[in-house]
Amino acid sequence: MKANPDVCYGYRPNPNATMYYGSDENNAKTKFPIVANGASYGTSGKYLAFIAGDQAFEEITNPDITDGSSIVVVKESFGNAFVPFLVENYHKVYVIDYRHYKKSISDFVKAYGVQDVLYINNISAATSSLVNSMKARQ
Repeated sequence: MKANPDVCYGYRPNPNATMYYGSDENNAKTKFPIVANGASYGTSGKYLAFIAGDQAFEEITNPDITDGSSIVVVKESFGNAFVPFLVENYHKVYVIDYRHYKKSISDFVKAYGVQDVLYINNISAATSSLVNSMKARQ
């Protein structure tokens, strides 16, 4: 293995796109790269290189798309690495980690006129109490 190590390449979306995160849409003020250099991250934390890890709310804006398209990704940590692939297809990508976001996701979608909603979870999440608590906030 040492002589022939595994190599992982990361996809970096449009360099003009920006991402901010926070506890909700009113507090998304911390800027972070959509895909960060995770070389210094510990072995179990490499997925944190994608969209700043498990933040309650993230907003990504691609200024090169001006059609007003938007999507909300409702996820837990398994969705982190997928989100960067959406940046090239939407003007706004909103990311909600349902474990940490305390507001109604349905109300957010209505208020912001979001066209698409995508749920990304691991298979065991379908029977978890976290998913049930997410349904209660809808």
